[in-house]
Amino acid sequence: LLADISMDEGLLINTKTTLDLNGHTLTVNDGGNVNNRCIKVTDSASGIKVNLIVKSSAEGGKIIAGGSCSTADHSTNGANAGSGCYGAIRFESSGKLTMTDVTLENSRPWGMNIKLISGTAELNNVTIHSTCGGGIEVAGATAVLNNCTMTQENYHDHASSCVSVSSEATPGVVTINGGSYTRSAEASTSG
Repeated sequence: LLADISMDEGLLINTKTTLDLNGHTLTVNDGGNVNNRCIKVTDSASGIKVNLIVKSSAEGGKIIAGGSCSTADHSTNGANAGSGCYGAIRFESSGKLTMTDVTLENSRPWGMNIKLISGTAELNNVTIHSTCGGGIEVAGATAVLNNCTMTQENYHDHASSCVSVSSEATPGVVTINGGSYTRSAEASTSG
């Protein structure tokens, strides 16, 4: 990026892509066109695996999934809880997601900053901050987290965790190599 960008619609990526945030911030406020995410990655129309590299060659690169979470949202279940994006990235490709030296933020209930449906992911020195939502969900995929920092505040539901593993067709697998993974006191006592 050459400057900070804020937009309502998310990005659909279905070709090999490198996104260098270059110390800037990409904010997506709704992303309704791509499952309410900032970025949705799928294999190409011809079935070719898609790899996405997200990095920041300058300090401070950030992706913000614009959304809201209020105390009233804690009693609301499902899609009506909160508003805006559910998270930064939904990865549905059989390729690889590689993220290095970036920060992700989300604040919508039921949301995950990264939802990995298939393929693999390697996160290196990634900082994830979630309010109401969660950090990363690995659903039938494989992820390696190297020296990441994840914080989660304001428990809303089962998605309010730093790291979760679930199963679509096959169980997800996560390997954690160092880092810090912290839930707030409220989150720890509520869920």
